[in-house]
Amino acid sequence: MAKKKGKAAYLSLYVSATLKQRLERLAAAKDESVSVLVEHLLADAIEQEELTVKAVHDPVLGPAMMHAFARPEVLRALLGVIREDVSDDQLKLFSATMSGVRAAASVGAIPTLPPARKKKGKQQESKK
Repeated sequence: MAKKKGKAAYLSLYVSATLKQRLERLAAAKDESVSVLVEHLLADAIEQEELTVKAVHDPVLGPAMMHAFARPEVLRALLGVIREDVSDDQLKLFSATMSGVRAAASVGAIPTLPPARKKKGKQQESKK
């Protein structure tokens, strides 16, 4: 894969030996370097977490999500409406995840997202 234009930053982290092996196998299967694979996985995971944080802070959706994920029977009913089957283990995982999000939100550990940058209009671009 060609190097990206622009600035890159170095990140060093420790992972379990098992996770490192899994990353190496997946990178090889995708014919990518581990670095490129990890960058893609992190970017996808961060995007998903940002969407979750945004939803949690939504004045309508946030409380509804907290209630639904905290009570497996509510989540199961909602998923039944959209015809999604989930196992009891998946429901427990969802519930535990949202309990952590709820606790973090209650102490302000989940920051609100900065406002999206507005795209420059043609008038502003022509001034350059």
